[in-house]
Amino acid sequence: MSTDKEKAILLLLAVCLHVDTGFGSCVDLDVTGCRTNPQLCQDPILAEVTCPVMCNRCSLECYSCKNVKTPSTCNQTQLCGLGQSCFMERTVTAHDVSYDMGCLSSKMCTLSGNVPEIVGRSIETRQQPSCHECCTGSLCNIQLCSINDCSEVLKLGLSRGSGVYRITPWNTHREVEVYCDMDTEGGGWTVFHRRWDGSVAFNRSFVEYERGFG
Repeated sequence: MSTDKEKAILLLLAVCLHVDTGFGSCVDLDVTGCRTNPQLCQDPILAEVTCPVMCNRCSLECYSCKNVKTPSTCNQTQLCGLGQSCFMERTVTAHDVSYDMGCLSSKMCTLSGNVPEIVGRSIETRQQPSCHECCTGSLCNIQLCSINDCSEVLKLGLSRGSGVYRITPWNTHREVEVYCDMDTEGGGWTVFHRRWDGSVAFNRSFVEYERGFG
């Protein structure tokens, strides 16, 4: 059992380390020490200063914007309150799409699946055609409600005919511009290669198509 003097020394050391590593940053000062000494979470000050991550004392930070056309243009954030999660909502109109992002009560979300950090869809709006999703990792809501390919553009009624659209491919979290063929066999085709003069052979493996060539 630690004496009061030992506790005071440990607390002073923790405060000094906290100031030295940048006051306000939510990091465990000693990750291994925190994991092997879970009793530190029982002390409010040590939990806040020494092991805030392990003791769940970090504030959740979310992207926070209203009525933006593309999520990647959102550069504002907010700290959520206790019992809140990050969310994104996509609203589709006749010829437009907009996004709202921010913090939302976790009670408005329901667990779904085993996807890491994904909490689920809003209980109130999950039956609506617009996407409304929640997550629990800091700044995680930039990855929600993404349009993954040209077929989704078509299904959402956002097609303006064949041309360039912005999508977020399923294996990335980055928006890119792609050419969507909205004419061939009903449309919704994501074009990733187009023959120019026949000098490049298209008889390739799936891996080569994933990596790109030409």
